[in-house]
Amino acid sequence: MAICRMFNLKENKKGYKADHLSRAIRYIQNPDKTEQMKLVDSVNCFPETALEQMMHTKKYFGKEDGRQGYHFVISFKPGEATVEQAGEIVKEFVGEYLEPRYETIWAIHTDHAHIHGHIIF
Repeated sequence: MAICRMFNLKENKKGYKADHLSRAIRYIQNPDKTEQMKLVDSVNCFPETALEQMMHTKKYFGKEDGRQGYHFVISFKPGEATVEQAGEIVKEFVGEYLEPRYETIWAIHTDHAHIHGHIIF
């Protein structure tokens, strides 16, 4: 059975406010973990410019301070899901809960025995 964890991407109090969000987006898109970015996708933004688009939206709505976003990780036991199945589960989750309202980027990581998906919105 899959395990889901959620992280609050807090504002960096020193320096760039969205540093944690920026680092998380870079981390989930790591080409070494995502089969050279083949396992990265997004909705309501583009993977290449997700941070900039999210920051523009935050500025538009006056929400540049405080929480910068959320990061979900959905992990599967070794052999519990194929890359394709993990991708479908993450995509369905995003479509059902996040797509109508949020700029969201997600990726499937295959660098460990346990396949896992990352979602940032």
